[in-house]
Amino acid sequence: MAKYLEHPKYVPCPTCGTIVQVSKITIEVPAKGGQLSILNVPHYECTCGNLFIPQETESIIATQRQDKKLELHGNTKVEYEDLRRKGRKAIR
Repeated sequence: MAKYLEHPKYVPCPTCGTIVQVSKITIEVPAKGGQLSILNVPHYECTCGNLFIPQETESIIATQRQDKKLELHGNTKVEYEDLRRKGRKAIR
């Protein structure tokens, strides 16, 4: 299993180079039988208007979106850090 690094608190904007503000958002992923809400996803926002999430985070979310076996019973919530550490096992 890959070792994940902590997301940095100070990140330069890829567009203008200014240090961006870090916040947390919820991302909704549709699935069979419901919707997966990934809570507290790191999100970077710059004063120039650029918004982005770390590449590692994009990869984790894309994996969930592409998972054809992901079946839920109603709406399910999972913490991003749990999903990051445990993978699909974090989804109950």
